[in-house]
Amino acid sequence: MGIFRADVSGRILDLNLACARMFGYDFPDQCIYLDLGLSRVFGVASDGSGSGLEAFFEEKGHGFIDKEFVQKDGTRFFARVSLVLNTGFNGYLPHVEGIIEDVSRRKERETSHFEKEEQYRGLFENTGTATFVVEESMVISRVNDTFISVFGYPREQVEGRISWYDFVHPEDVPMMRSYHEERRKENGTAPTEYECRALIRGGVQKQILIKVGMIPNTGKSVVSLMDITPRKEAETALADTSARLRSFVNAFKGFIYTSTREYKIDFMNKAMVERTGYDATGRFCYSVLHGLGSPCPWCRVDEVFRGKTLSWEVKSPLDGRWYYCVTSPEVKNGQVERQHSTMIDFTDRKRREKRLLEDKAFLEKENLYLKKAVGQTYRLGNIIGKSVAMQSVYSLIAKAGATGASVIVQGESGTGKELVARAIHDFSDRKEHNFVPVNCSAIPEDLIESEFFGYKKGAFSHADRDKQGFLDVAHQGTLFLDEIGDIGLTLQGKLLRAIDGGGYSPVGSTEVIKNDFRIVGATNKDLSQLVEQGLMRSDFYFRIHVLSIHLPPLRERKEDLSLLIDYFCDKMPDACSLPGNILERFHDYHWPGNVRELQNVLNRYQTLNVLDLMKKPENSKNGGAGTVSLLGSSSGESLRSMVNRLEKQVILDALKKNQWHRTRVASLLDIDRKTLAAKIKLYGLARR
Repeated sequence: MGIFRADVSGRILDLNLACARMFGYDFPDQCIYLDLGLSRVFGVASDGSGSGLEAFFEEKGHGFIDKEFVQKDGTRFFARVSLVLNTGFNGYLPHVEGIIEDVSRRKERETSHFEKEEQYRGLFENTGTATFVVEESMVISRVNDTFISVFGYPREQVEGRISWYDFVHPEDVPMMRSYHEERRKENGTAPTEYECRALIRGGVQKQILIKVGMIPNTGKSVVSLMDITPRKEAETALADTSARLRSFVNAFKGFIYTSTREYKIDFMNKAMVERTGYDATGRFCYSVLHGLGSPCPWCRVDEVFRGKTLSWEVKSPLDGRWYYCVTSPEVKNGQVERQHSTMIDFTDRKRREKRLLEDKAFLEKENLYLKKAVGQTYRLGNIIGKSVAMQSVYSLIAKAGATGASVIVQGESGTGKELVARAIHDFSDRKEHNFVPVNCSAIPEDLIESEFFGYKKGAFSHADRDKQGFLDVAHQGTLFLDEIGDIGLTLQGKLLRAIDGGGYSPVGSTEVIKNDFRIVGATNKDLSQLVEQGLMRSDFYFRIHVLSIHLPPLRERKEDLSLLIDYFCDKMPDACSLPGNILERFHDYHWPGNVRELQNVLNRYQTLNVLDLMKKPENSKNGGAGTVSLLGSSSGESLRSMVNRLEKQVILDALKKNQWHRTRVASLLDIDRKTLAAKIKLYGLARR
């Protein structure tokens, strides 16, 4: 900074070294009388009175002069001169004192700033957005025309008069203030772009996007804003729609997912995540959904990515359940980007459909078999009889033939249980395969397992070859187990496993064989009593005792005698006829051996001409239930007491013989079923 003293014309009288160097001289004495040209600035009077300088001070109110000077080498520079008047004793101005400062660089900056200001002014007015300048005090100092049109206020009411926060929604003012202050700190972190709510004239609220930039070396900021109200409303509507859609998708009981052409899942709804047990986004759909190592054989992804919507039903290998699947393309810019898929579990409906189809098939078969049975009123296959009891048996045989369930045929010896079992086989879908009859009571205990399951060569002594068992021979056919009540507990367990699909192993082998066969059992024993006595496994009992057919003894269906006699006589090689007295004796006989005994009696009569009938037990009118004493325990027993005792014993014997089948017993005793129930209660009869 240079210091000098000069006369009123501007010639230097004295100066410091800094001032000399400012003009390009190395020593101050080289600048003595250097003309600063001050007279041209404030017009000093020609008489040297200095009145021009005084006038300059009076007009400007200060002694500052910005002037261009010339250095020794002709280089020009701008400087600011600060002058002080030094008045002499006689009132004249002999000289001035001053300080000179080189302001060339500042002048260049001002020029550049002016040029930039002009350029900025053009940009400011033509931004296309509402733009304004905010002072450090938050007062708006300048606005463009777009701002005026958006906010609706005249320019003169805004510029220099209104703060920026007057246009901001009250709830957003604290945020805007904090950004304004943070932005003016040296290392401020205020965002240059953010959203807030603005209030235009009339109090209308708008959603706006703000972009802010600071003007260098000032505390001012330039703000531009864009009305994004339509976009925000669209975003809100879209968010609401998305929320509703998301709620619907997550509430949907079916499984929804999307996947790429490469089979990778990129979205799963809540139900799908719960089914999978985890969020499988990014994994292969065929692995997650069905546990497969490669794309599903039923998948038609290529067709979907060609724009087709497809649907199909599939039973998943992963959980064995049935799903109805729909998959459709998601198209964007004319290209399929992914596929949307829905899986609905309809296993229960599929099972109901299957049951309905099975029931329909069963009813059709049953109807067919019943028609056959009705068409042969007096016989069914080799079973002969027209009695009501036998008609009921025919109906049960037809029903049993239409199902695949296990059957127990009950009845006394000689009633034709094997004929019923064979008729069931002939009426079933297994009729083209083997019917294998087995007399369980006739097989030695040490051979029974090898007979049923077969054995391998060398399994025991004399096992010189492989041998199939009954279960092998009965594959896809019927295994008839006569006297099933005589099977031991050990064999029952192994048979149960084979019936339930667990298979069996031949003696001497570890191979497990699984054959398909149906069990029809026959017995003259009460199987439930065998269970109670521990002679039959309860699980085996319930597995074989699905359907039950009771064959009445011949003495209870004597109306069938004539048909049976004619049937057996027709099968004899020679003609056979019975005189009337013999027929009468046949009808009076109690037939303890049932139909088998009738056949044998007829054969003996035809061959030997001898009627050989067993004697009827004494004191028994019904073949016998044993003798019931009519005498009381003491000679004083009344007639009513003896009658009640006799009635109780007769009812009890009848119930035992008929496995407590009340309807059958009521029919045999020729009384009403309700009457029978009342007498059972009266006498305190109970099944044991």
